[in-house]
Amino acid sequence: MDPAAAVASSDCIKDRDVCVVGVARTPMGGFLGSLSSLPATKLGSIAISSALKRANVDPSLVQEVFFGNVLSANLGQAPARQAALGAGIPNTVVCTTINKVCASGMKATMLAAQTIQLGINDVVVAGGMESMSNVPKYLAEARHTCAEQLWFFLREPFFCSKEESEDVKDNRVF
Repeated sequence: MDPAAAVASSDCIKDRDVCVVGVARTPMGGFLGSLSSLPATKLGSIAISSALKRANVDPSLVQEVFFGNVLSANLGQAPARQAALGAGIPNTVVCTTINKVCASGMKATMLAAQTIQLGINDVVVAGGMESMSNVPKYLAEARHTCAEQLWFFLREPFFCSKEESEDVKDNRVF
C-alpha cells in the first residue's frame, strides 16, 4: 500500500492531541552552591514528583518515562529509572535516559509526545536533569603521568631522604 494512502486510510490511528498537564523544575543553583549535595537523579525525582502533584496525577498512572541526562558519570545505571522510582513511579514502568547533549530534555519530550500520538501511551513523564557540581573531573592522561608525579615527589629532598631518592633513581622502589 502506498504510504500516503495508508495515512489517509480510516483504519489509521486517529489524531491524538498531546497535552502538557503539569510542569515543575528545581531552583536554578550555582556551581558548588546550595543544591550541590543533591545528585541529578534526586533533582529529577523532585521535579517529577512535583509535576505529578501539581497535575493531580497519581504516579501509578504513568505508563512511560523519558528523561534527559548528559553527564551521567557517578549516577549509576539508568538515571531516568532512578529519578522515576524516587518520584514514586512503579518499577514496572519503562524508563529511558536520553543523551542528546543540550537537546536531551527536548528530545525526551518529543519521544513522549510521539508515544501518545501513536496511541501507545496516555500518560508519559518527560524532562531532563543535570547537576554540574556532581560531575567528576577526570584527568584524561593521569594514567601516563602518575609515575612521573610519583618520581617527582620521591626524588625531592623535601619529601624523602637522599637515600630514598637514590633508591628511586636506581629503580629499586618500582
